Amino acid sequence: MRGGTTSSTPGGASAELRSERAPQGEATPGEDAPPDAPDAAEDTPAPTRPRPSRSRMWAGRALGLASVFIGTATLLATGHGNRRVELDTYWQLADLRVLAHDPLGSVWYLHTQPPAYNIVVGLLAWLGLPITGSVFAVYVASLAGIALLLHGLLVRLGVGPIVAGVIVAVTLLNPSLLATMSISSYETPVALLLIGSLYAMVRYLERPRTGWLLATAGLLTLTAMTRSLFNPPWVLAVLALVLVARRVTLRQAAAAFAIPVVLIGGWMLKNEIVFGVPTTSSWLGFNMQRGIVAPMDADLVRADVESGKVSDLALEYPWGLLDQYEKWLDGCRPVHANEAVSEPEKPPYRGIAIANFNNECYIPLYDQAQSDALTLVRRHPGRYLHDRIPALAMSYQPAHIGHPDTWLDKAYGTVLLPVHVTIGMSDWNLPLVKGIETTGLPITVSLTLIGLSLFVAGRGVLALVRMVRIGWRDRASWPAG
Repeated sequence: MRGGTTSSTPGGASAELRSERAPQGEATPGEDAPPDAPDAAEDTPAPTRPRPSRSRMWAGRALGLASVFIGTATLLATGHGNRRVELDTYWQLADLRVLAHDPLGSVWYLHTQPPAYNIVVGLLAWLGLPITGSVFAVYVASLAGIALLLHGLLVRLGVGPIVAGVIVAVTLLNPSLLATMSISSYETPVALLLIGSLYAMVRYLERPRTGWLLATAGLLTLTAMTRSLFNPPWVLAVLALVLVARRVTLRQAAAAFAIPVVLIGGWMLKNEIVFGVPTTSSWLGFNMQRGIVAPMDADLVRADVESGKVSDLALEYPWGLLDQYEKWLDGCRPVHANEAVSEPEKPPYRGIAIANFNNECYIPLYDQAQSDALTLVRRHPGRYLHDRIPALAMSYQPAHIGHPDTWLDKAYGTVLLPVHVTIGMSDWNLPLVKGIETTGLPITVSLTLIGLSLFVAGRGVLALVRMVRIGWRDRASWPAG
């Protein structure tokens, strides 16, 4: 038996996600099958799991939705819902006053971030809705969407409905996720888009249909248009793997690739035309200054600065006010009049100046910082790899909803298996916190999160190998043109 078929009903996923063969001369419903599709006799259907009862499905969904209610109630009851000050000062958003006055015009002049999150917040503000409550409602709706989609995905992959509901509840009540809502970050909508992409992908792999393929491409694209971490190569690579795993016509493949090429490519083209930076996010350079240049050996960086290999900007902390970088600006003045790019600062908070990182005079700084970081990586690859260890450790710090700890913080403080470690920074070029060069930075790392990441990564590698193997095995059925 070459491979099993899969059921499109919940709980019906087989050992191998493989498309059903239609009888010779017939196409699977909803699929544009190539005229030379192989005979169905080559495949024998594999037994499928019994479909879970409707009552058990709804009981599992109810567990997930109950966790959304509990998490939301905990945030509001402890005073950790999002606040207006977070929206006013958050660096992922353009100046909220400017967004509210002209959301589309402001987003046109956005270069630090992909546009989706700013468009949503800007439109809510422009409509005159209570902005903090409206944005919080978006987060809660995202949690509810995650609950339903993740539960459906787990059931389709063979997990029982009740167990799936428990997994969803444990996932959504994690303080690290809920805490992002308090600071008005876009993590919950991004999580919804990622899980939606995975759900659509699994549905397509179970039974290839053009609609699910285009849904996968669209959701992957929207994810990249919301958070720059999910960059164009990531979108194209994931989409290419999906296309290799199942037979498609050239028309289907072209339609799927057209979505990210037009939308993401269009945004990059806009940035090239308006600002001269063909990217989805211009501030990658300062991210690299913090993540690559900062932990580099201080003596190595200073030597490279003195020899002219990198600029002396490599010795300066990123994410400062524009005045901090005056010596590198060469008298820069914004070319465009829109306040989203012309104002050096947002309105101050309690007398504290808030930088507007979307000011276009930051762009040459971002470019120089990126060039310096790449040069240092090429010149000192060993040190760069060494520095990935503390970077990985810090990415597994569990967040807290607030101080003092909420009941969820206390409960997950045990579940997440915290371990206290110290990140040494005595030889760092730019220590993350000034004054701790000798003592180091104490952090808490979750062993549970590390273990889950390794498990998911391992399963992902196995799934990737299986997808490519099946797609390559079926290469004889690929359309010739």
